[in-house]
Amino acid sequence: MKKILFIIVILFCSGCRTLSQLPQPPQNQQPKRIGNITSNPIGADIYYYDNVNAKKLLGKTPAQVTYQSPSLSFMGEGWLFITLSGYEIAYWQFPQEGTIDHNFDLEKDISIQIKESRPPKDKKYLKRVVDITGKCDKVLHSPRMLAASVASEANSEYQKLQIDFFQYKQTLLNKYLSLLVNYCGTLANSEYAIQHPVLITQIQNLISKINLGIGVE
Repeated sequence: MKKILFIIVILFCSGCRTLSQLPQPPQNQQPKRIGNITSNPIGADIYYYDNVNAKKLLGKTPAQVTYQSPSLSFMGEGWLFITLSGYEIAYWQFPQEGTIDHNFDLEKDISIQIKESRPPKDKKYLKRVVDITGKCDKVLHSPRMLAASVASEANSEYQKLQIDFFQYKQTLLNKYLSLLVNYCGTLANSEYAIQHPVLITQIQNLISKINLGIGVE
C-alpha cells in the first residue's frame, strides 16, 4: 500500500513539473503609436494618465509622445491633459485607433474670465451662487445612493436662481454655473462614477474657479 501511495505522489509531482513547464500564452499587447502634441500657446506641461497608471509628465508642448493602450483600463483608453499657468487644464482621450496627433487650444483661466467680465455684485445673488457650488461639492462627497438626490437639489436651486435673478442669465458667471450643475447631474446619475475621473476633476475645478472669480476663497 505504501508503495502504491509513493508511486501516486511521484506521478502527481511529475505532472506539476510538466504543467509549470508549459509555454504561457503571449500577452495581448497593442502596438505603440507615435504622435505630435502641440498647444496654443506653447510651453504647456503634458501629462498622461489612466486609472491603472498614475499620471506621468511627458514633457512640454510641442512634443512627440508614444502611446500604447493599457491592457486593463476601466476608461478604455488613456488620457492626456496639459497645464499652463493662467489657462484652464485641457483634456484629450486617445482614440482607439488612428492618429494621435493633437493640438490643444487653451482657454483662459475661468476665474480670470469671471473677474474680467465684472460679475454681479448683488450679495443675495452671490450667496445663492455659493450655496449651489456647495451642493455640487456635496455631490462629490456623497454616497452613490445619495448623490443623485443632492444633484437634483443643486439643479432645483439653480432653476430658482434663474427665475429670481433673470437679469443675470446672460452673464459669464451664470454660463459656468449652469455647466457645473449639468456636470454634477451627469456624474450623480452615472452607474459607474469611476469611469469619469476627468468629469470629477472638471467639477472640482469649476467649483474652485467660480468661487475664486466672485471673490470667495
